[in-house]
Amino acid sequence: MLNQKGFAVLDLQRLIESIRNNWLIFTGSLVLFIAVAYLYIKFATPLYQVGLSMLIDTSGKSRKLGESMIVGGDVGLIETEKNLFNEIAVIKSYQLIERTVSELNFDVTYHTQQGLDDVEHFSYFPFKVKLLESHQHLYGIPFYVELLPERRYRLEVNAKDFVIYNSETRMNFMVEESLEISNIYSFGVNVKHDYFHFVLEEPDFEVNADHFSDDRIYFKIHSTDAVTKSYLNRIDVTQAGLDASIIELKSTGPVVKKEAEFLERLCQNYIDSKLERRDEIASSKEYFIEKQLAAVADSLARAERTLEAFKRRSNAVNLSQVATNALTQVQRLQTEEAKLQLNLKYYNSQLENLNLHDHEMLTAPSVVGIEDAMLNENLLELKRLYANRTREILIRGEQSLDIEIIDNQIENSTRSLERTLRNLVESTNMSINDLRTRIGSMDSFISELPQSQKRLLSIERKRTLYENLFNYLSQELAKAGIARAEDIPDTRILDRARMVGNGPISPKKKLILLLATLLGASIPLGWLILKDALNDTIDDVSELEANSNIPIVATIAQQSSGPLLSKTRLSKWRLDESFRDLSVNLHHLNANSPNSHSLVIGITSTIPGEGKSFCATNLAMHLSRNKKKVILIDADFRKPGLLAVSKGKKGFSSYLLEPQVPLGAVIHKWESFPGLDYIPSEIENERIGEILSSERLSLAIDELGNRYDYIIIDSPAAGVVSDYLLLANLIDVHLFVFRKNYSRLSFLSNLKKFTDQNNEAKIYLVFNGEKDREFKYGYAKYYSESSEKQVARRNPLSKGLDLANTFRDKLTAVQGKILNGTIYELKDKEDGIEPDEKLTKEVTMKNTKENAKPKSS
Repeated sequence: MLNQKGFAVLDLQRLIESIRNNWLIFTGSLVLFIAVAYLYIKFATPLYQVGLSMLIDTSGKSRKLGESMIVGGDVGLIETEKNLFNEIAVIKSYQLIERTVSELNFDVTYHTQQGLDDVEHFSYFPFKVKLLESHQHLYGIPFYVELLPERRYRLEVNAKDFVIYNSETRMNFMVEESLEISNIYSFGVNVKHDYFHFVLEEPDFEVNADHFSDDRIYFKIHSTDAVTKSYLNRIDVTQAGLDASIIELKSTGPVVKKEAEFLERLCQNYIDSKLERRDEIASSKEYFIEKQLAAVADSLARAERTLEAFKRRSNAVNLSQVATNALTQVQRLQTEEAKLQLNLKYYNSQLENLNLHDHEMLTAPSVVGIEDAMLNENLLELKRLYANRTREILIRGEQSLDIEIIDNQIENSTRSLERTLRNLVESTNMSINDLRTRIGSMDSFISELPQSQKRLLSIERKRTLYENLFNYLSQELAKAGIARAEDIPDTRILDRARMVGNGPISPKKKLILLLATLLGASIPLGWLILKDALNDTIDDVSELEANSNIPIVATIAQQSSGPLLSKTRLSKWRLDESFRDLSVNLHHLNANSPNSHSLVIGITSTIPGEGKSFCATNLAMHLSRNKKKVILIDADFRKPGLLAVSKGKKGFSSYLLEPQVPLGAVIHKWESFPGLDYIPSEIENERIGEILSSERLSLAIDELGNRYDYIIIDSPAAGVVSDYLLLANLIDVHLFVFRKNYSRLSFLSNLKKFTDQNNEAKIYLVFNGEKDREFKYGYAKYYSESSEKQVARRNPLSKGLDLANTFRDKLTAVQGKILNGTIYELKDKEDGIEPDEKLTKEVTMKNTKENAKPKSS
């Protein structure tokens, strides 16, 4: 509901009443949603979840392909440490999933259809489809197959505006045409068309065709890219625990066996990819060693032949101690130079990987025997940042704000590592130059030896160098071969793929029924709340009191005509009681009035239809019953109410506009109520202002004030036209009628304008149409239906009275009053409160006086 200021407020009591009044809507909504939920559960494809767990050795002990020794440093083929989040990202990579989908031929799905039930099958089916090389395929359209005798089948395709996928351009395009095919083929024969190319083959195992005899079987071709993306969204790879190196994989689909096959093949492909990568590294090392070994072997053979020839020619000259020491020192310096050259290659390779942004190829310095704390720290920091970035993407996605922060940290760490590597390259070059200078000095010293010793020293030096290199490379080649033979995977499957739980995870019957119940109740409830929040109609007298400071002089009960006689009588009693209260209150107002001999009462409303004419007429009747002289004036010239002018008679407007018409000519007697007179009016649309501005109006009120105790004026609606303002100065008490479930709070603004212009006027409100149960609770409880039944049982005349009242109750919809020979038919609206002011039916009777007289019983 809206308050007077236009703000929406929720009235809980009113909401509960609305729910009670609209219980059929709630029941229908609940039945509808529960029925839809039941149909969804019945025909929805059940989805099962399949899980698999895998153990990953993050320490990398099982991945060591041998330890190599060169110049005092350990040389390994690959990095021993493994980042678990990187491995999760690898498992969920598009390339690995696409490889798995292609190997399992998931681009073709097999189905059976029976009625509305559509079931997908895997492995066990009367045939299998082998897609052949084709530039384009028809995707997503069912190919219906009818099995025929003699290894034949009928293929039917019906499509319109279908999608074609071009494998060359890797793009989809729409074909806006109709495709209808119905041909008979044999199994094993190519089926070729502009939009597809495949072969239907019989399975290698025996299939009982009777299992599919009652079903319509078909298959669909799907894009490998679409299936891969589907599994990217369906597969869930998580870490079993914060400190665990166990990975749990879960996938959801309609066929348990298919999802299990996918998970196991995916894990096997992941393991194979790791082994293939390590095999590539081992092969690369073996190839490099064999190539270097061949060159060293040739050089060593030539050095040995040269040494042997020299010794034969020179009669086996021996080197002196000085020459031997010089040779040893030169060999040591050359070994140091070789080590520095290896370090220099490592630094340059790392710089190249940084420039290519290939952080996976960054290798720890200890792998090549470099013990540099700063370099190792920078490299570990960079790898840690990349691991954090991978974890952040897995947890929060690529749109996470922390990704930008981590990227900035990676960029800073990369620049720091690059500076460290360049400094190491510069210092290594300086060390190599220094070693070369020292080797040059030793060579100068050796040059001073005798010619034969110098020649022998040179030959011995080359032979020893080649011999050391040959021995080292031979050992490394043997280790690589042994490591390849002993290589085992560092990842293994702990639990084979199996269904999670005892049944499908979707549709969840209890949850769907609960949601259907909640939606079935919440939607009509929300509609009622919204309707109530936006509704500014006055539904209760307390609501009128809360939004207006004007006193409420009376509450008029709603008259209802129900099937039970007691309810009808109770309703009429309440209606009479409400007007009796209004009469008493007006009597007190008249007693307190300075001009107590007459009280002019103006009854109006903010808009038509609120029951002002009904209240004016009934108030006049009740006052006349109390032995008061009352006159009822119909001053609504635009739309006269109950008191229409008879033919040949004068109305109130005739008196006001025609000076020759006396006041007594327009006053009529109401024969049913001896103390009640009335002045009817004619319909006037053009001279309203002239009529209400007439001097005769005030003269008539003064003259009538001397004759009657109460002057009741049925006035026009004040909120629609300004006619009532012309009457306001002649009225002692202003009664504004508001009708339940009809008048609006916004109408109070019109009333406020009137009160602001008439500060000293006596203005009161009348609330019309209050329900029986809310009117005078004490009386209603006392005068209940059961009480009437008790009275009826005790009163012997009750049956006769009830028959008479029943006859009278049947005429509640149409009330007739015989006024001076004319019958005016008054028809209630749906709520039985206000007579329809538009409906006035005049019937002229020949014997007016006889018809007007009440017949004797």
